[in-house]
Amino acid sequence: MWTIQGISAAAVVMILICGSESNPQVNFPQVDVVFPDQSQVRHTVIRRCQNSQFRCNDGNCIRQRLRCDGERNCADGSDELNCGSRQCNCVPLHLCCEPLLTSDRRITTSDRTANFIIDINLQSISPCNDPLSTCCKTECRRTGSRPLKPIPSNQCGTRNFAGVQFTVVGFQDNQSQIGEFPWMVALFTQNGNYIGGGSLLHPRVILTAAHKVKNFGGGHLVARVGAWDLNATTEVIPSQNINVENILFHPSFDPRTLKYNVALLILQREAVLSETALPVCLPDPGQVFHMSSCVVNGWGKDVFGENGRYQRIMKKVTLPAIKNSECQKMLRKTRLGRNYNLHNSFNCAGGRGHNACEGDGGSPLVCPNPKSPHQYVQVGVVSGGVGCGIVGNPGIYASVPQTVNWITQTIHDKFGRDRVLG
Repeated sequence: MWTIQGISAAAVVMILICGSESNPQVNFPQVDVVFPDQSQVRHTVIRRCQNSQFRCNDGNCIRQRLRCDGERNCADGSDELNCGSRQCNCVPLHLCCEPLLTSDRRITTSDRTANFIIDINLQSISPCNDPLSTCCKTECRRTGSRPLKPIPSNQCGTRNFAGVQFTVVGFQDNQSQIGEFPWMVALFTQNGNYIGGGSLLHPRVILTAAHKVKNFGGGHLVARVGAWDLNATTEVIPSQNINVENILFHPSFDPRTLKYNVALLILQREAVLSETALPVCLPDPGQVFHMSSCVVNGWGKDVFGENGRYQRIMKKVTLPAIKNSECQKMLRKTRLGRNYNLHNSFNCAGGRGHNACEGDGGSPLVCPNPKSPHQYVQVGVVSGGVGCGIVGNPGIYASVPQTVNWITQTIHDKFGRDRVLG
């Protein structure tokens, strides 16, 4: 680090761009500039490479003959971009047997599971925008990819912690694994606009928040079962897009207060059950969950408001379910005011700085079943909250234990009792 004192801004610019007479090539990455008024600015110095060198996008220099050699020589991979006839054919990693660039081999096999392992820490050096795609020389279908396991009709709530067929390592922002939450459903309009989340209860029934679908007729919605990456054009494991036939609202749903904020979407056809499409378990009526290992997931925004961005890969947040009495005390300290009363058709979770956000409405809050911890039970449906992920502000969910009698009775009346629900 260099500090240059008592010189004009113009002189600084000349040094940074042109170098100095005594040192025409400046070989340090940053310089602290102190002006006569003692104000100080830190500049990043851009290196100049020799004629026999190629300058990487990060400013470093490599030998010109290393450019376009099929190897990653620049840390950012810029030496392998725009290489003439060697154009990039972006292909999903799982469908590429021979990457164009020899350094981009991000799929290995696991000794512990039958899954392939995709390491996204080894970032693709191709112009492919999708981290799960690569510039591919030879496409193929991987012979090691096994068929999805059939699922018994009475199985529910099985979480695939390591993913299904592929385990992705290197995630840094709470992304879920492929098929980790097989009951999760993404809801869209017929023209492809994302609405919110839902959960699979039955091959033809989705549970969601009533306020998310109250302005739509059944024929205007599409449920994507087995969704994970909403932007993928070629999915690792294809999801199922199924039209919604009808929407059934809880008879006590209040669109003004959001009491009993649950609705059932009846699909036009059955979803094919598999490891990536599996119903979630339902709780007993009035069952109480107070634990710190509950999970909410979805594709909602990273922050509340117009600056937030919807997520392409499903995220997950682990958070505690909290008592309604404690939740009400916490919410009275927010802008809801000291007179706010939490209705018993709601329950709460979070309050520690992480929670669901805008766009997650309708998504499930699930907790391990105390009677069978390897199974997950849906406890709530994302309904609202005060901001997103603010410490001290719990998320508000429509209570499934308080509405499960109506849910199960409605499904049994429509489809009979031959299929056991969670």
